Amino acid sequence: MDYRLLLDKTSRIWWIQEFNQFHQSIVVSKDDNVLIEIDKCIRPSDLTPLHIVSLACFIDCIYTKASGICIKTSQELTDFLMNDLYLQKYFKDISHIEAKSKTILNLWKIVPEEAFLYRDNLSKYLKQEYFKGLDISMLGTTLDELYANVADHSKSNGVAYSYIQYNELEQTISVAFCDFGIGIPNSLKNANLHPLSNKHYIEYATKKGVTAKSNEHNAGFGLDTLKDCMQGSDNNLIIISNNEMYVYSCSQDVIIERTADLNFNFQGTLISYTINISQFESEEIIGYGSLDDDLDW
Repeated sequence: MDYRLLLDKTSRIWWIQEFNQFHQSIVVSKDDNVLIEIDKCIRPSDLTPLHIVSLACFIDCIYTKASGICIKTSQELTDFLMNDLYLQKYFKDISHIEAKSKTILNLWKIVPEEAFLYRDNLSKYLKQEYFKGLDISMLGTTLDELYANVADHSKSNGVAYSYIQYNELEQTISVAFCDFGIGIPNSLKNANLHPLSNKHYIEYATKKGVTAKSNEHNAGFGLDTLKDCMQGSDNNLIIISNNEMYVYSCSQDVIIERTADLNFNFQGTLISYTINISQFESEEIIGYGSLDDDLDW
């Protein structure tokens, strides 16, 4: 049987809902072909890291089940997905391929045993290419927490991706993580952890010390650390999981935190955030000469 998924909008919630509905309602077999048709009016610049990681997860989820998968779209977008991001190569036991553009830190397929390797490689790349002399440990901390979070809690059977993009004009770094696992609310419920209101589980998971204890070494979801790193100028965080969407943003010291109920149940977790690099401080480099001068030997 042939199945067709039409993506003719770029609204983030709608995009995720379409993937989720297809994933939950259609059982794909080896006799089936799946056509993903992306409207030709949609350009590469319209796709955020959130769109890219959710698309990668969707394809990965059905790749081994279907006879064939085809993406039909404009030549411009085809070139971007296939020749710039090398999207088609990720579903053949390859976890990372460098993108052609230096502003794109291409997709990483999140493999638990390689989680911290990703962070090290990304940090080295960013410091080498763009942020020489800047302390980017805050970004590294958020990546550490999120890679560990996916590895420890998601139960996604390998269907998990991250994608990072640097906008030189706006001086921002945009990051997205997506997995097709059990979701944050379900993970908490399985551990018999519930907020007092018995709702807004994602917001509850951002509190310090909240952990599903899925691994002995794990101290929590790491979302409290991520939220702390959002404190600053024009940073924002969106988390979508199960039937909740959590938003946390900071602008000119005004903090907005809210949760919305979704009209569908997303089987997985999607985390998207943007950090303004203006808040990165300069690295302090202490020379040996200054030590000799300052210390009384």
